[in-house]
Amino acid sequence: MGVADFDLAGALAIWADTEGMALALAAARSAAPRGVTGAFSARMFPTRTTALTSFRLEIHSGADQPMVPWIIHGTKPHMPPVSAVTAWAQSKGLDPWALARSIALHGTRAQPFQKIAMARLEDPIRISLMNAIRATLGGS
Repeated sequence: MGVADFDLAGALAIWADTEGMALALAAARSAAPRGVTGAFSARMFPTRTTALTSFRLEIHSGADQPMVPWIIHGTKPHMPPVSAVTAWAQSKGLDPWALARSIALHGTRAQPFQKIAMARLEDPIRISLMNAIRATLGGS
């Protein structure tokens, strides 16, 4: 009877870097606020921690999207420039001045969508990982 070596940790790492990352990114993009252009979700990058199946979602905000921290954490009341809210307000059929005034009175609510996205991942990751293990071990 022969003995076969099997690198389960290596197989798990490959799964985590491919299928696991794809699942994390899809969950993040589905939970992200849409905005006017939809460009917000294009700047999300899931990364894997040192644990094989532990993921973290990093949100990168560039010069063209300085609002990312404000979306995630919300803001205190402040008067934004009307020009900064015009495109979004008009896309929702709102008066830009009224929106700016509302933000001045109430601030904006936090939208911690990355937590929602990661919560949505538990079942799909479990199913995908079990399927990958079955396939790797030759089961069906």
